[in-house]
Amino acid sequence: MTSTSPSTIPTASDFVAWPAADVQPLAAGKAVVFATGGTSRWYFLTHGDAAAGYGDSERFLHYGRNVLERVTQIVNWMFEDGASTVCSSSGSAAGRASATPATCAT
Repeated sequence: MTSTSPSTIPTASDFVAWPAADVQPLAAGKAVVFATGGTSRWYFLTHGDAAAGYGDSERFLHYGRNVLERVTQIVNWMFEDGASTVCSSSGSAAGRASATPATCAT
């Protein structure tokens, strides 16, 4: 490992700086949960109106496309780093487990 030994937890800035070759032995064969829930709630609370919905549907579609592209990029990095499975969870509401099952890709 270039910045820390595998027995210690690196800082976020150290981990981001690791080359893929250092991450792969740690991620190989692992399943990763990538929680993407909350971004649309944030967008609505910031740019929406509970009575009227989204003021500019084209702007929301643009936001949704950008989020999807970014999530796809991050998931591809996870696979490149050696993860064998990546699951997306819709998260939880008020601390309760989500009724929606996770979606996984291998």
